[in-house]
Amino acid sequence: MGCGASVRRTGELQVLTDPVEASGILVLSASGLRDADGPLSGQSDPYVKCRVGVLGSSWEKKSASDERRSVTVSDDADPVWQLAFSTSLGAGDELQLKVYDKDHLYSDDLLGEARIPFSDLSQHLDELRDYPLQGTTPGASVKVMMGARVHAALMEELEKALAASAGQSSWFAPVRAVVNRLGQYFANNSARPYYFATLVSMGIAWAAKITTGRDPSSEWFLEHSRDPQTQEDTYRWSGPQLENSLTLSGSADVAERLARLPGELGTNNSNGKCLKGNYLGVQTLNSSAWPEVHYHAIGLGAPQEAHAFQRPILTKLCGPAGRWSSEWLRAEAQKFFLGRTSIRINEDLRVWTTRVLHQVFLGLELTEAEGAEYMALQKRILIFGGAPEEALKIPGVTTVLKVDETLAEKATWLARYRDCLRVHLPEETAGMSETDLTVLASNVMDALLFAGGQSVPTVLQYALALPYSEWGQENLPEDFCLCRSDQLSVYLWEVIRVFAPVSFFVYTERSFGNTPEQNVFLNIQMAQRDPRVWGPDAGKFNLRPVADYHKNSVGFCEGALDNGNLSGPNSRMCPAKDLAFAMSYAFMREFAISVARVAPERAHDMQTKVWVAKDAEGVNDLAPKDLELTMYGTTSFILSRNPSAEEGMPTLAERSGQELLDKLTPEELQIAEEHVRRHNKFDTVNLHTNLLIRGVQLLPSIPSADSPTFVEAPVDMPISEDIVWHGPFEGLRMITQDEQKNLINHEFGVFVQRLVWGSLAAETKLDLAEKADDLVYFDDLEEAVMSMDVTFGKVLPAQYNRWPGMSSDTSLASLCLSGVGAWYLQRVTAAEAVGHAVPDGAAMECNLEYMSKYGTRDPWQKYGHTVYLSPCQEGALIAVVVGIWSCPDGRLVLPGDEMWEVTKAGFRSSLCTSVTLKDHLATVHWIVANGLMDSARSTLTADHPLRRLVRQFYHRTADINHRSKELLLPEDRLGFRMFGFDGQGWGDYFKDIFSEWSWSPFPELMKGRGFSESFLKSWPLAQDGELVWNTFHKYVSDYLGIFYSSEESVAQDIQVVDFWAFFDVHIKWKLPALTLASLTALVTDLMFMVTAGHELLGSIVEYLTTPGGLMPKLVAGKSEPDVQTFAQALIVISLTGFRMPPLMGDWTHIFQVDSWDPTSRQRALDLARKLQADLAAASDEISDCNIQRERRGEHKFVAFDPRILETSVSI
Repeated sequence: MGCGASVRRTGELQVLTDPVEASGILVLSASGLRDADGPLSGQSDPYVKCRVGVLGSSWEKKSASDERRSVTVSDDADPVWQLAFSTSLGAGDELQLKVYDKDHLYSDDLLGEARIPFSDLSQHLDELRDYPLQGTTPGASVKVMMGARVHAALMEELEKALAASAGQSSWFAPVRAVVNRLGQYFANNSARPYYFATLVSMGIAWAAKITTGRDPSSEWFLEHSRDPQTQEDTYRWSGPQLENSLTLSGSADVAERLARLPGELGTNNSNGKCLKGNYLGVQTLNSSAWPEVHYHAIGLGAPQEAHAFQRPILTKLCGPAGRWSSEWLRAEAQKFFLGRTSIRINEDLRVWTTRVLHQVFLGLELTEAEGAEYMALQKRILIFGGAPEEALKIPGVTTVLKVDETLAEKATWLARYRDCLRVHLPEETAGMSETDLTVLASNVMDALLFAGGQSVPTVLQYALALPYSEWGQENLPEDFCLCRSDQLSVYLWEVIRVFAPVSFFVYTERSFGNTPEQNVFLNIQMAQRDPRVWGPDAGKFNLRPVADYHKNSVGFCEGALDNGNLSGPNSRMCPAKDLAFAMSYAFMREFAISVARVAPERAHDMQTKVWVAKDAEGVNDLAPKDLELTMYGTTSFILSRNPSAEEGMPTLAERSGQELLDKLTPEELQIAEEHVRRHNKFDTVNLHTNLLIRGVQLLPSIPSADSPTFVEAPVDMPISEDIVWHGPFEGLRMITQDEQKNLINHEFGVFVQRLVWGSLAAETKLDLAEKADDLVYFDDLEEAVMSMDVTFGKVLPAQYNRWPGMSSDTSLASLCLSGVGAWYLQRVTAAEAVGHAVPDGAAMECNLEYMSKYGTRDPWQKYGHTVYLSPCQEGALIAVVVGIWSCPDGRLVLPGDEMWEVTKAGFRSSLCTSVTLKDHLATVHWIVANGLMDSARSTLTADHPLRRLVRQFYHRTADINHRSKELLLPEDRLGFRMFGFDGQGWGDYFKDIFSEWSWSPFPELMKGRGFSESFLKSWPLAQDGELVWNTFHKYVSDYLGIFYSSEESVAQDIQVVDFWAFFDVHIKWKLPALTLASLTALVTDLMFMVTAGHELLGSIVEYLTTPGGLMPKLVAGKSEPDVQTFAQALIVISLTGFRMPPLMGDWTHIFQVDSWDPTSRQRALDLARKLQADLAAASDEISDCNIQRERRGEHKFVAFDPRILETSVSI
C-alpha cells in the first residue's frame, strides 16, 4: 500500500482525534528474519499476526476477536505485507505482533515478536518506524505506523486502482485486491479480517501469470488442501473463513453436494437444511448494492421463496427453449464481424454479450454506447458490492467508489427493465405487483451483470487469446485449428474446463441443535481439474471427447436440479448453460469463418496472420510472451485484421525494370552491383539533388503513423490568418496547420522541412543553368536499374503492378488502356476538329496537346503529345498504337519512323508531367483534398455529422499540402528542377489549372469520354472506379439519411449550407444547387478522389523504376532521361512511401459522439463497419476481374483496389 513519504496528511481523513478512538495501523514489512526452513528449503515463508490489549498482558489475554493476520510471503527474509487495519488503541494499551514461518508439514515456527506501547506509536503519528523483534536474529525488525496516513493512503491506493483499471480487460484483479484490503481494514471482528486477508492472498495467486507447468491459483488451493504429512491432496480445506467454513474441490464431492442441494433448500430460508447466501463466487457481498429488493442481496442469494418465484420465468427467457435460437445468435455474431477490422479484448466482447443478452431477456436492443455504459455500471457494482459493510459507512470510501451515483444509474436501468418486461412477458407480468416486478427486474439485471455478462465474455477472451499467447502456443495441440468444425466445440468446452468462468458456488448448511452453521464453498475451478475424474492429464489443455464434458462437467453446477426440472423452484443449475455455450460457439464460429474465407487450404496457420494481436492501443504487435494469462483474464490487447493477409489483397510486384536484371547470370549480377557501388552515377548529380537523395535515405528511420488509431476526432480550431497561406494563383489558399498534432506527424513534417532548407542552402552554391553537354547518362538500362536498387531500393514505396518493357509499343498501349494513361483516354477526335493529321485506323486517343503552349528551358524538350490507339480486339481490351502526334515537332509520327522511339519517350514525359503536376499535385492535393479540408474545418463544428463523416479523408492534409508546396512549388526547388518548364511556363501552367477548374463527379467524367456503354463496363478505369465510387455513394447516402430526412432538413442546416458555399469562395468549383442528392454526390466524389484517385495519379512508382518508363523531362532528341532527372523522379516517389492510415480499418472511434442521440450514433457506427465489408467485397470483385483480365491477355488494374488505398492524401 502506498504509505511512503509521498502520502500527505489529509485533515478531513484524520482518524486519531482522541487517544481511545479507532486508529489506523500499518504493519508494512519486516527485515532480517532468520531462515527457519533449513538450507535445502529456501528462506522462511513469513506472515504476521497482530493483537491489541493492555500493556504488558500476555498474547492470550489480548482480544482474539480483534486479531489481524497478513498474507504469507514465500521464501523471503525481508517480507512486505502491507497489512493495514483499524482498531481501538488508547493510553495503557499496546500493539503486540508475532511473526511466524508458515510450515506445511509441521506447526508454524515463531520467528519473533514485538510489543509496541501506544505511547510510542502516538508519539510518532504518521511516521513509518522500525521496531525490533525479540527472540530472533539480532537486528531483525518490523516497520509499523499509526495515524491518519494509513487511512488516507488506503483511499489513495483505491483511487489509483480504479483509475488504472479504466479500459482494462483484466481490471477485476487490482480493484478486487484493494476492495479486499478494505475488508481487512474496516471489518470489526477477527473472522472477517481473516476472510478478507485470505481473499487478498487468493487474489494474488489468481492474478499471477500462468506458465507451462505452473498455475499459481491451482498451487494456492493445493497448498491449503494438501495433507501436511502425506502431501496428498485431500480435496477439502477449512477455509476461506476463520470458522465454520468448508471448501470442497473434488469433483465427486462437488457433484454430490450439488445433487442433494435442491432437496435441502426447503420452500423458504427458515425451513430448509440449506440456504443460499449473498455471495458472488467466493466473494461475500454487502447489502448496499441491492436497495431495490427487500432482501438486499444479489439474485443468486435471494431468499428461497423469491428464487422460486423468478426461477421459471428466467428459465423461460434464457433456458434451452428460451427467447433465442442458434440461427439468431449466429446472425448476431455475423453482424458483429460485418466490416469489423479490430476487436478490443475484452471490451468489445462484453459489449456484444450484453447487447445480445438484453435482447434475450428483455427484447431490448441496446446501442453499442449503451452497452459500454452498462459494462461500466457492471464494474462499479462489482467493486462496491464486494466491499465490507463497515467500509461503506465511511464517507471517503463511498465517495471514491461512487456509490450514490452508481445506485442512481442502476435505478434508471431498473425502471427501463420493468417497462420492457411488461412488453416482453405480457402474460407473466399481468397482475404482477410492482414489488414482484422489481424483484424480477433486479434478478434479470443480476443475470446480465454478473452471470452471462461475466462468464460469456470471459470464455471468449480466453478462446481468442490462447492461440496468440506463449502459453497457448506451448500447450494447444499441434493439429489445433479454430477453423476445423470438429475442434471448435470441444475447444470451447476445454476453455470452460481449464479457465472456469465460475470459480465457486457457496451455500450455508443451517444449524440444527448444537451444530453451528457452516458455509460450504464448492470449488468449481479445482473440481474441473480433478485428475480422479478427468484423468492424469487434468492439468493440461487437451481436446477431449465431447461426451466427457457432458458427463463430468460441474462448471454450470450441473446436477443441482429440482427433480430433474431446470425451471424447478429449487433448481440451482445455471438455466442459461445452453445459451452461454451457443453464444460462445456462434461468436467463435464467425471468427473462424473470417479466417477460413481468406485461405481455406491454409487456415490452420492463418488465424494469427489474418487477425494480428496488438497492444491495448492497437499500435504495436504483441509478442506471445507479452500476452499473459491469469485466472482473472488476459492481458488487454486488440485483434487487428491484417489486410495483407486477405485473399484479395494484391501481392507486391517486382519493380518495373527488374526483368532487365533477371536476364543476367548470378556472376554478372555480382559484377554489375560491385561496379555500381564503386562508380555510382547518382553520385555525379549536383549538390541540390545529392542532398535530397541523402535525405530520403533517412525515411526508414521515421516512425510511421499508418493506423486509424492515429487519427483523432475533429476539434474546433479557429482558422486565423496566421495559419493561412494564399498562393500566387487564382483562389489558392491553404491552412498550414493540422487540427491534430502528434509526435510522428511532427517528425515527418520536420523531415520534409529539412529537405526544403537543405536544398535551399545548396542553391546558393550552384550555377542553376543546365547544359546538355554536362548531363550524365547511364551506359545501359541494366546499370540504371542496378543503381536505383542500390541507392533507392530501401525507400521506394510498395509496388503492386509491374510494367516490363515500358519502352515497347505493347506496353505503351497497355499504359493508355489499363495504366495511368487511361485518365486521359477518350474517343478519337476527328482531324478537322483537332486541326492536324490523325493516323488511319485510330479509334481512341490520349491527348496532352494542351501542354505545348508552355515554354521550357534549354535544353529540355517541349511537352505536348497525343497517342492514338486502334479499336480493341474482339473480346479483349487489347489495342495497338497506330501513331503519335508530336507538338514539339509539329508532325504525326508513325510506328517504324526514324523518330518513333524518341516520340514515344516524349509522350511518356508529357504524361508523367501532366499526371504529376496537374492531376496529382494541383488537382487532387491542392484543389480537392485542400477544398475538402478547408471547407470542413471552416464551416462545420467538431461534432457536426458531416464533419465526422469526412474527418478521416482529410487527415494530415493541411500539413502535407503545406510541405508539398514548399518543396515543389517555388522556382528552383525540387518541383521546378524536376520538370522542364521555364519560369514563365511554370507559372502559367499552374495559373491555368486553377482558373479552368470545375467539378464533375467521376461517373460524369467517364460518360464524357465518348465511349459506348459496353466499352465502359469492361474498361478497368470505369469498371473498377464506378464500383468503388458507388460503394462510397451508398455509404454517404445511408449516412446522411440518418440526419437528414428531407431536402428541407438539408437546407435548414446552416452549417451544411455554408460548407457547400465555401467551395466557391476561393477556387471556383462551380457547384450545382445544394440538394441532398448533390451533397451526396460531392462528398462521395471527394472521398473517391483523395483515396482511389490519389492512388491512381500519385502512386506511380511502377512507372518510374526504369529509365524506359515515365520521366518528367527529356533533352530534345533523347529517348532516355539523364541521371539527375531519373534521381529527381525517384526522390519524389520515395516521399510517397510515407503512407497515411489505410482506408480499410476500424474508423468507428470517429463516430463516438456523445452529443448525438444513441440511435443515430449506433446507426453511424453500423454504417462505418458496413462500409468496410462493402469495400472488402469491392476488392474481391476487382481481384476476380483482374484474374479474368490477365487470362484475356490484358494488363491488370489495381489502383482502385480498396485494400491498398490510403484514407487521405500523402505527399
